[in-house]
Amino acid sequence: MEDVVDAIVTQNSEPVARTALTTVLTMVSNVLQAPEEAKFRRIKLSNATVRSKVATALGAIELLHSIGFGASEDVLVMPMDADLDRVVQARQAITSALNSPKLQPLALAPATTTTMGSLSEGATRVQLIVYDLSGGAAQGLSGSLLGIQVTTRVEGA
Repeated sequence: MEDVVDAIVTQNSEPVARTALTTVLTMVSNVLQAPEEAKFRRIKLSNATVRSKVATALGAIELLHSIGFGASEDVLVMPMDADLDRVVQARQAITSALNSPKLQPLALAPATTTTMGSLSEGATRVQLIVYDLSGGAAQGLSGSLLGIQVTTRVEGA
């Protein structure tokens, strides 16, 4: 189960993967909260939410199949006798992925602003803005987009 979830994380952008996994998490949580409710065991592939939030993510439909939803025309159906342990495993794998550093939105620490040097009359003010790029998502983004390597150094360690 983790392999299918990991494939969604690695094959899609962070927002697409996060949206798809959050939506599938809601679906499996509904099944676990009310296992006898047939409406939670049917997913219409033509549903606008399913199309825009799940089907757009590479691997998301495969995840639903691996959880126990079988194809029946334009509908995925989980049989009433399906193994709910697979649904529990899916919920755990999805929750773990959503909490992983790979799917954490880029969060920069507040910028610190420093004025460089003293200013004489008519001089131009220069501002140096520094962002904390020590978080995992920020390190990956800076490395791939800016072509720099960010390392974390703890003073006194």
